[in-house]
Amino acid sequence: MAEEDLVEEYLDAITAENEIIAATEVMDTLGERLKETDGAGDKMREMLAAGNAISQLAEQADDPTKVVSAARDASGDVAQVASIGKDRISEAIGDAVGDLEEQAIEEAGGYRVDHGIGLDRFLEDHLEEVVVQRSTDAVDDPVLRWRFDEGERVETKDGVHFDHYHFFKKLSAATDRRLVTELASEKAEDHSDSAEEYARKSLGPKDRPWSRKNDLWTRSISGLVEERSRTETVLGPRTEAWEHIRARIASGRGVRDLDDAVTQGMIYVAEDVDEIWIPTSMVADAVESVETSRRALQSELAERGIDSDELSGSGISEAVTSSGTTARFWRLDATHDEVPEPETVLDEADDPTERSTGVEGDDQDDSGPSNGPETFGRAPEDEDDGVDEDDEGGEDE
Repeated sequence: MAEEDLVEEYLDAITAENEIIAATEVMDTLGERLKETDGAGDKMREMLAAGNAISQLAEQADDPTKVVSAARDASGDVAQVASIGKDRISEAIGDAVGDLEEQAIEEAGGYRVDHGIGLDRFLEDHLEEVVVQRSTDAVDDPVLRWRFDEGERVETKDGVHFDHYHFFKKLSAATDRRLVTELASEKAEDHSDSAEEYARKSLGPKDRPWSRKNDLWTRSISGLVEERSRTETVLGPRTEAWEHIRARIASGRGVRDLDDAVTQGMIYVAEDVDEIWIPTSMVADAVESVETSRRALQSELAERGIDSDELSGSGISEAVTSSGTTARFWRLDATHDEVPEPETVLDEADDPTERSTGVEGDDQDDSGPSNGPETFGRAPEDEDDGVDEDDEGGEDE
């Protein structure tokens, strides 16, 4: 029997005028005929003929995709009646109607969820730009500002956008549009025989196949950010604290005598090791002025390579005792381009009662009884007292 004649037999068996119902009738006919057919070749001809009949019904319908969906939904019943795998039937139907279905979906504006706006479509169609705000800090956690076409503004950090559901919650709270967690692209799964075909049919370019699966979601959202982002650089709090300290050093008075530096609270110029030692009071003032922490500033200076090589990662500070007074200093590499020389450097303090310009006492940090063991810095070799465990960034950011 010619293929055209076989298709006509399926169409002649239809009793309904509605194309969607007619499609289910074609599938019922397919199930009965497959049950009575022997041989793989004959079974395949039956399935292709049924697919072509459904294709003709879809061409006549106002919404071809609903006709095809009705046929696909009936594939399970046909498979059960004919004792044939459902995938074989779906593939045969898909071969016959695939191009028509894809064209109809494209003409309707692409895949969409049944109700509301799918998260992937919201991002693809309505996201205008992502502003990636980075700071001048060497240790930086960028902030992303998402801007949408109806004025929605969302700010994320700590990689929240890599978590599908948490990102959805942030976006849905910021918009009056009915945003849903479902992805419109996932409707293409039933129409795709491979990952490559799914990537082609998914919203957006082929290199971001939207999916709620972690690896594919990360790939797609990263690609979207890369495509639509611009970067803004702002002054970071750690950088600002360091600039504050640099200015204090450059305008301050230093001394080459360590005992005088301890007792007078001055900057110590350690020429033998090419270092500048600054009192912790100077650090405390700097971090307080920009609302960061000593621990954060220590990390920043370490990343920049400004901290002392001699401490070998054990900390950034040294506690020193002289004439019954204990003081803690942050040790900086004087050879580093970012470390300035003090405006004035003395061999020894010229006035024992005068403290270094701009350096005030920090009795809690640099002198007095110890409140506990050294945490980040290095304790003096001969004495335990006078060390505050918070001197080296014991605060959290």
